[in-house]
Amino acid sequence: MVLLPGDDDARSDGEDHWMTSVLDAVDEAGLKGPSRCLDLHVGTVRPGGARGNHRHKTRDESLIVWGASGRIRVERPGMGYHDYVVDRDDVVVLAAPAGSAHAIKADDGEGNVMMLAACSDAPPTDGPDPNTDYRVWSDW
Repeated sequence: MVLLPGDDDARSDGEDHWMTSVLDAVDEAGLKGPSRCLDLHVGTVRPGGARGNHRHKTRDESLIVWGASGRIRVERPGMGYHDYVVDRDDVVVLAAPAGSAHAIKADDGEGNVMMLAACSDAPPTDGPDPNTDYRVWSDW
């Protein structure tokens, strides 16, 4: 996981907004993520809620997360996992190569809604993906 400056894209021309490319952010951070995006999805994690807690066996996925304080857990096969603490003003990119689990949790608190944009190198599936392990961590 890498903290982004939020103004790394030429389309970010002021303090009123920011924009970034998921694929470019992953490359510039030196992370291993998808080289193309066949499934782009966006969403939110409400205060106290969680998203993810899964491991894709056959797809690389990268995410950009912003807008709330919380934790992001990323597994590094053979090295366990690490919980990163994010603040409301942070904009972070994380890469979850095939075989590494990942999860996002927003802290409690009114208005603490975490936003995310995710990109993977495989098309979406209808229903549960047989190539994904779900509920990887029991404490999440």
